[in-house]
Amino acid sequence: MHPVWYYFDLVKTKLYFYSGSGLKKTTNIRKRKQVYFDVDDDRWPYKGAKGKGSAKILTAKRESLSWGAKILARYTKKGSPSFKTAFDRMKNGGYVAIEITPAYFTSWDFRKLERQTEGLRESIIS
Repeated sequence: MHPVWYYFDLVKTKLYFYSGSGLKKTTNIRKRKQVYFDVDDDRWPYKGAKGKGSAKILTAKRESLSWGAKILARYTKKGSPSFKTAFDRMKNGGYVAIEITPAYFTSWDFRKLERQTEGLRESIIS
């Protein structure tokens, strides 16, 4: 697994991320649509979701750029140098947007456990 910036659409129940057009994960998706995913928070209290689904590379440029902008907006400010650099690379085909349709997923949230078990954080971290 390799970390990526992502956007989850609650209405469509789909996960979007972008990747370099020639990177291994992109070429793997071209060969085989089935993927496993893991979205988690690395800060306490830990929470996340993981599952299995099918992935497709979005080929319509307008759609791809729209999702790319939403992903970037989660992590950078619109108009910032990092937003502009990544968005320009998307426009030029260096990055592609990928849509994952989950077949199933499960989630966890340690906030719920912490209420029941005092000291859980210390026992996990130590």
